[in-house]
Amino acid sequence: MLRVFGLLAAVTSLVAAQCGEPIFKDDAVSLVEAGFSKSFRRGSVVYNYNSIDITYSPFLMVEDRNCIDESQLNLQVKAGNSDWVTVDSKPRSLGGGKYQWSIDAVPCKDHMVKFWVTGSGGSASLEYPEPISAVSEEEIIRSKYTPEAPTNLVAMNAGDNKLEVSWEASDCASSYEVSYGKDINSMQSVTVQASQGSAIFLDDLTSCSNYDITVYALVGDDLYSEDASVSFTTQPEVSSALQLEPRIDSDTNSVSASWQAFDKLSCVDRYAVSVCKEGFECQDEQEVEINPAYNSLEYNTDSLDQCSSYTLNIKPVYPDMELDPKIVEFRTKSPAAEGAENNLMPVHAEAREGQMIHVSWSPVQCAEHYEVYQLVNTGGDWEFVHKTIDNSAELAGVPCTEYKYGVSVTIDGVKSPIMEAGSAVMTKLDNTVAFQAPNLEISPTVTGVELSWDHGACIPSYNVRVCSVNDNPTCEESTVIRDSYTHNITHHIDNLHSCTEYTVEVLPQIEGQTFEPIRHPFTTDHPAPSPPAEFSADFREMENEVEFEWSQVECSSGYKLVQGPEEEVVWETEDSRQLFHKLRGIEPCSTYSYGIAAVVGGELSSPTLMQTISVPPKFGILDRPSIEVLENMNDTVNLVFNKANSNAKCQIEYYQLRYSSLKSEDTKDHTIYPEDLEADNKIVLSFPGASGPGLKLEGRIKYLGHDVETAWIQSQNPQIMSNGIGSESSILVPIIIGILVGIVVLVIIVFFLVKKKRAQNKYDAEKASADKDETAKLNTDVPES
Repeated sequence: MLRVFGLLAAVTSLVAAQCGEPIFKDDAVSLVEAGFSKSFRRGSVVYNYNSIDITYSPFLMVEDRNCIDESQLNLQVKAGNSDWVTVDSKPRSLGGGKYQWSIDAVPCKDHMVKFWVTGSGGSASLEYPEPISAVSEEEIIRSKYTPEAPTNLVAMNAGDNKLEVSWEASDCASSYEVSYGKDINSMQSVTVQASQGSAIFLDDLTSCSNYDITVYALVGDDLYSEDASVSFTTQPEVSSALQLEPRIDSDTNSVSASWQAFDKLSCVDRYAVSVCKEGFECQDEQEVEINPAYNSLEYNTDSLDQCSSYTLNIKPVYPDMELDPKIVEFRTKSPAAEGAENNLMPVHAEAREGQMIHVSWSPVQCAEHYEVYQLVNTGGDWEFVHKTIDNSAELAGVPCTEYKYGVSVTIDGVKSPIMEAGSAVMTKLDNTVAFQAPNLEISPTVTGVELSWDHGACIPSYNVRVCSVNDNPTCEESTVIRDSYTHNITHHIDNLHSCTEYTVEVLPQIEGQTFEPIRHPFTTDHPAPSPPAEFSADFREMENEVEFEWSQVECSSGYKLVQGPEEEVVWETEDSRQLFHKLRGIEPCSTYSYGIAAVVGGELSSPTLMQTISVPPKFGILDRPSIEVLENMNDTVNLVFNKANSNAKCQIEYYQLRYSSLKSEDTKDHTIYPEDLEADNKIVLSFPGASGPGLKLEGRIKYLGHDVETAWIQSQNPQIMSNGIGSESSILVPIIIGILVGIVVLVIIVFFLVKKKRAQNKYDAEKASADKDETAKLNTDVPES
């Protein structure tokens, strides 16, 4: 036995020593079968496009099968445009020298395979010439092929509120579904076709917000891959800090601030905070970081000045971005305001020229502002008159009026009691200048005016004078007497004309003093706009125009003529004296309605009651209808009536025709109604001689709603037209017959003349022949000389 094994080993070694590089036979590919895996289910072949089966006989494909090693059978696969990939497995032996490879496949790509054999003499490869062709998209969908999930899903900022999402494409995917949202309730989806690439911009996002992004690959409409997911936080906007609503608590020399950082700007975890005093430099900036255990941030600082204005600057810190700060103004508190009114002392008031009063007081530390109050004629309640941050005020008073003043101070929003001046002051009344009623207000009405002014205690009464402004002015005067302690006077003047210019004078009446007046112009109001009380509209048929007249409206600045239910303005004037107008170019057989409206104070009144105008047809020479003869033959006349353009809107009640001919000399009348005619309104008359000479045809029209017919249109009238054998042909027929008869007569005459000429020629020829014979006979009877 040992000798046998030794002999076999020796033979094998000898064969190996004689082997060279393997060589594939020319028909080697005929021993290969390659295609997508298939199975037999329920009586039919079912394909599995995820796998390719390759069956071959490697030992029969080479020239010397003893020169290849079964353990070194290899296969390379190339899918689409990718590189060759060596299959990391071994073929399965089927027996009888056949082997089978089962490899993963991408059904939407062509696959190429290359066989490798190796022996002691080296290696050799054979590329299968026929690709394993990709299947159609419809077949892939039908096979319920599930694509692989997208890979390398990446999201990155692409600007404010915008993200770019990209991924590696999945083989055979027809589209991708991208879902995104802050939470499950806000998710939304968008579809990207595979032909559009594997990236998308999401631009409807909220800044500084965390988004969950999921991408699925789809084959068809409902074959989803596993998901690929990523979370991303959008960058903040430059002005994002404006969303912050910090709560400020200030004291006399410190401030505390807090804000909901995570709710407003979840993408920011640090803030740079500083405090700046108005008109001075800012404190050193401090960084405040979010504590994940809390929802808000706090900032505190002290060493501030009391009752001073500051700004708190809160600036979000975000990588590679410079964000605007949130700036909040605040003011530190002052010491307790209790008893601050005593610091106003002394309060002093002094009457100066021109009814001016100077009020002054002592300044109070940390005062926000001061308020000045007055008592008029030392009666009534305190009246607020002025607010200031200074410690003095210049106030205008009413002539000869007694005033008493007081001042209060406000500290940290708390107002102190009023501190009074030591004594009252009385303003002076100066008669060297024209008198100006203090705070005079003029309120005109439609028929009067209301006047009000501040009253001086030293004036017992006033003379009020109102005068019209025109060539012949009229004036009304009245005396107004009031109690000296009345602070304001109101006076009414009635019985004035509307929208009229006036002047008013108010003069004090003080014994021993006279004053120059100041005239104040005013204009009484316009009354409510109303239409003219009288209005008429008359149609003048001969002139074809409508004449309008109306009465004048008080204070009107013009008038507008309106037409129809829509009240369309057809004419207007800005001359309030024009009370007459003519409207020309009225269309016959039309009904119009007119009204007139007045313009008062820039507003248009309603129109008068509408006057209705019905315009009759025109019956002039140029307005008559015409008769158009369409056809005239076989004792039948076809004709239409054509209305004049001026009466185009008029409706016809009936047509009247009368006619006669040489065959029927009796004139016949015929009335025809439009409803008895066809749509083309063609009239057909049949009677003896209708198409012959001597036709006499005339007609007229009666318009609906009017009692007068048009004038008769005669047949010989040039307005009668024919575009066939009609009325004109009846005149031409005898002419043509006469011409034909003349031609026949002429032909007969020519015939007889020719015949006569021929007879004469025959006679002349016969006579010449006879003369010739006679001459010959004479020559025979008489011998030659």
